Amino acid sequence: MKPEPPYEVRAFGSGAAPDTGTGSDAGTVADERDVARLAPGADVPGLPLGRHQQLREHLMSEIERETVPAPSRRPSRAPGGARLRWTLIAPAVAAAVAGAVVVGAAVIEGPSSRPTVSAADRDAAAGLLARAALVAGAKAEVPVRDDQYEYIETWGASAKIEMVDGKYRTTLMPPSKNEVWRPVTGTGEMLMRSGNGSEFRDSVTAPAPGEKISGHPGYRFLESLSTDPGTLLGQLRELAQPNDNPPDQRVFTLIGDILRAGVMPPEFSAALFRAAAELPGVTVVPNATDALGRPGVAVAMVAAQGSREEWIFDPDTAELLGWRDVAARDNDEIAVKKGQVLDSTAIVHRGIVDRAGDTPPLAPGDPTRAVPSGGPAA
Repeated sequence: MKPEPPYEVRAFGSGAAPDTGTGSDAGTVADERDVARLAPGADVPGLPLGRHQQLREHLMSEIERETVPAPSRRPSRAPGGARLRWTLIAPAVAAAVAGAVVVGAAVIEGPSSRPTVSAADRDAAAGLLARAALVAGAKAEVPVRDDQYEYIETWGASAKIEMVDGKYRTTLMPPSKNEVWRPVTGTGEMLMRSGNGSEFRDSVTAPAPGEKISGHPGYRFLESLSTDPGTLLGQLRELAQPNDNPPDQRVFTLIGDILRAGVMPPEFSAALFRAAAELPGVTVVPNATDALGRPGVAVAMVAAQGSREEWIFDPDTAELLGWRDVAARDNDEIAVKKGQVLDSTAIVHRGIVDRAGDTPPLAPGDPTRAVPSGGPAA
């Protein structure tokens, strides 16, 4: 049995604030609150950054526990015993989210088989990440006080699955603007604002020593980590949340979550790119665009579930433009084709500010800090 459409394919952990209010964004916050209630200990209202991955894992465990697939549809066992995730959430869980199913971008059924990455592709990925590290490390380090906030503005788009004339159709929704202010200490009140001006606040707490993390743990926490790429990679392996994915993929996802959800010290940011270059399985996607249509080249890794996580860089400056999840295989049941974008975000503006609600000055000429002419309006 399948839940009634429409469904929304939304990748948690993006660091973007949920939309609120009326119009095309109506119902999103209510839906995410309902999702939050499915996870023990979830904070409502709102979803603090870092809870997204935990909720996704909980939801997918609900799918495995509540759904009884036909023998021909039973999830396969990947090498090492990892079980693939089902695309659609179980009816009991679907009812709880009022008809809008919020799931991760793990959309492809079948045996887990990550493609082999050629030496040339891996070298190309390492070269791009080395360029990005040089650019990141060359930025001026600004003194940061404990009473300040990290600020980030992103534009995000996610796929929606709906029934049209008796057939499923999966389309990418228009991008919407989100802003987030997070205490640099990682502890305190976080402010989130959607493009229509709606706001909500939530409490966040910095990770405790030895605690696993997902999402962006805060500027001060990142300062405590090593800037030696090899040592940092070992630390990230210890910090990554356990799940069904291979260890290298878990680290790749964690690095991506850190990169795209806040502000980092320049030296640490450079080390993060260099650590990512040491992961086996990274490859290059020569042509990729972010949620605002800005062209770039991406470093990517294919997930065991069949989606490809991409970090998109400006081909000229090696600045991080954004990221996206792309289907790496077809799924005819919900009309998803290989290469189809399932979730996409563009980084527009970020920096350190004195108060929640403030915005840092724009850097003229920085391609990651300006919405292109003719782009979506707030």
